[in-house]
Amino acid sequence: MPYAEIGGLRLWYETAGEAGSPVLLVMGMGLPGAGWSPLLPALAARHRVATYDHRGIGRSEKPRGVYRVETLAADALALLDHLGWERAHVAGISLGGLVAVEIALAARPRVRSLALLSTFPGGGLTWRPTWESMVLMPQVLFGRGRRQLAALQRQLLSKAFLAGVDREVLTREMRSRLGPRSPSRSSLAQFVGLMLNDPRERLGELAGLPTLVVHGGADIVLPPRLGRRLAQSIPGSRLVMLPGAGHGIILERAQEVGPLLVEHFRAADETGATASAEAPAIELAAGPA
Repeated sequence: MPYAEIGGLRLWYETAGEAGSPVLLVMGMGLPGAGWSPLLPALAARHRVATYDHRGIGRSEKPRGVYRVETLAADALALLDHLGWERAHVAGISLGGLVAVEIALAARPRVRSLALLSTFPGGGLTWRPTWESMVLMPQVLFGRGRRQLAALQRQLLSKAFLAGVDREVLTREMRSRLGPRSPSRSSLAQFVGLMLNDPRERLGELAGLPTLVVHGGADIVLPPRLGRRLAQSIPGSRLVMLPGAGHGIILERAQEVGPLLVEHFRAADETGATASAEAPAIELAAGPA
């Protein structure tokens, strides 16, 4: 069974790909590592890739208490030890982006590059989702069955995307991919940990580390201004804004995000992590408006 024993806690993980530099994918709040599956074909063709379920989520063990971002980062570093990966590219989405930042701050020599998707600079009180996202949040955190999944779809995916897909097919695919719902207390434990995390004053320490920030222009959970602010806070980072995309860009825009990550990892591998700290953050538009 693919479990890693981490401080007496069992974390479920899976790997894909047989060659290339290692990539660790860090999922967001309340969802298992299998949520990365839309990107795995593109990444595993060129890299060794690991996904995992955070403590409290999916098939990992579920201790009680607050899941602080720093604790989740320590879990991820212990998983790298378990895998025997001295250094890896680290990509995180939403809460996973904050975890990725903490990994880099705690153990920068182990991080080849950072990719921060649909996330923000931290500081829980600065996180101001749209009113629509706030209305959906209780159902996402504490709902059950189809209503909970429908609320999650509305929170993660843009209205334009949802209007163009078969909702029944989407629901079946998400159920199959995400598996049984994690306990509400686990998502709440992550949420409290997110609110307590505030690395903003330390983001400048990441200058020179190849960093890609990708954000959806129609994100209602973390509005686009937060992605721009994050890129501005990390000297030398590159910002790619996906016009019209929602929070769940790894599902909604997998055909664009996959190649962006592959190119980012390739460039970091070739340069040996020597990106200039003086280079400005660059905003690019990708995909349809």
